[in-house]
Amino acid sequence: GYIGDKYSRKYALLTAVFFRLSALAIFALVDDPVMIMMGYALNEFGFLVYLPIARAIISDAVGEKGMGRAYGELISIVSLIEIIFPTVSGQVYLIIRDYSLMFKGIFIMALIATPILFFLEDDGEKFRYRFKDIFRLTNIEKRIYIPATLESVSWRIWIFLLYLVPKERLGLGPDILGIAYTIQSLTWFLTQYISGYLVDRVGAKKIYILSDAIGIPIALIYTFYLTPITFLISTGLFGLSISLWIPAFTRMIYEASTEETRAITYAKVDSLRYLFSTPGSLIGGHLYDNIWIGLPFLIGIAFISTDLYLEYKLFPEV
Repeated sequence: GYIGDKYSRKYALLTAVFFRLSALAIFALVDDPVMIMMGYALNEFGFLVYLPIARAIISDAVGEKGMGRAYGELISIVSLIEIIFPTVSGQVYLIIRDYSLMFKGIFIMALIATPILFFLEDDGEKFRYRFKDIFRLTNIEKRIYIPATLESVSWRIWIFLLYLVPKERLGLGPDILGIAYTIQSLTWFLTQYISGYLVDRVGAKKIYILSDAIGIPIALIYTFYLTPITFLISTGLFGLSISLWIPAFTRMIYEASTEETRAITYAKVDSLRYLFSTPGSLIGGHLYDNIWIGLPFLIGIAFISTDLYLEYKLFPEV
């Protein structure tokens, strides 16, 4: 975020792409477990670099008025793509039975698309503060970051089990899991524009709280009544939650930033969210494997319930 605001958001974005391409190359060419873990680390690092830069670029291009609707339009296009490819990839795997070959194809497609980024323009004021200044939090940042960080922890404890549990408990294969992911993306696509519109009309705070609350019925389904049908319903609910959360979160962080510090503001909240939520996956996995499979979901419900109160009390009315 600091590099993007101070020097060039375009080249910071290209740096993120480089790390993710490196990860794809590892997945395509190497089968060593240590290298595969390295690939996951590179992919995650690239994703974390990408997030604040992409959000800052889009926010600068759109501005405050109509931001929710603009994000709805943009993400609708992205989710439309995600409707098609999971199902296609699941069917392709059933034919070729070769993950390495699939990753090679993905790497080639990503490499072909990369030159498009060179046409991006760096707009806006450049960051003028000292590096240590980025670690200072304003009052409005604290009011947003605390609930947003707890929200990430609340979901991270169990969300990684969303597709693992049906595979283990219901014996579902890649083809069905691909269809489920398509349902998630289809719901995301069909509701994204409306979600963005609601952020502009109703307010980011209310929509953010609604997106977080949807996690409770999903976690209850996985704890007490997971069947192939309820699994598909839960993926649809998750897609709805994503479509509500993206424009609401973006609008909320926009309120806490200025044009010259926008990437840093997004980066700070992402850093806090990942710093505190990453152990949640380890804890959730331990609870799932060694104590009770429903415990990560029940703890997630307790955390979400607490966070809903904090969001209501602390979030600014935007």
